[in-house]
Amino acid sequence: MAMCSLDPRTGGTCANIIANKFCSYVVAYVQLILWISAFFILVFNPSSVSNVVQNADTTSMVITGFVSLFCIIISVVLLLGLHKDRRLYVKAYCIYIVVYLVLMALGFFVNIFVQPKKMGFRGFFSMVLSFLMNLFFFFVVRCYYLIKYCNGSNQLVTNQPEV
Repeated sequence: MAMCSLDPRTGGTCANIIANKFCSYVVAYVQLILWISAFFILVFNPSSVSNVVQNADTTSMVITGFVSLFCIIISVVLLLGLHKDRRLYVKAYCIYIVVYLVLMALGFFVNIFVQPKKMGFRGFFSMVLSFLMNLFFFFVVRCYYLIKYCNGSNQLVTNQPEV
């Protein structure tokens, strides 16, 4: 039995089911809502963050706030790319989410091996759930990008609007 390809352009995989524009819209709006709610929780109730992360100081809260704002901007860029059919905006989101997943995995393993007691049980499962959710978001948007903007030979489709 041959292994399924993760490239949705080959056909016959479940990637063709989720590689439509509607699923990408759902992913973009859910991610935007989650980042906005995380930012508002951080701004209006910073004491709740220190319950998850021990020894949370002002500097780490400010850095987390800026990261949340950056992620909100990237989510808006994804929405603009989907609504206006801008290939480069969707590609920028795909690049962002890969970098974010790599940094999140590195932070996860550093926390596990260096400071496992500071992470705690709740922090462990929140990081795992967040990683898996962002990995799914990347998979959905990447499948849509490959089917919409690339043909079978890994070349860009030339009849798409320019940015």
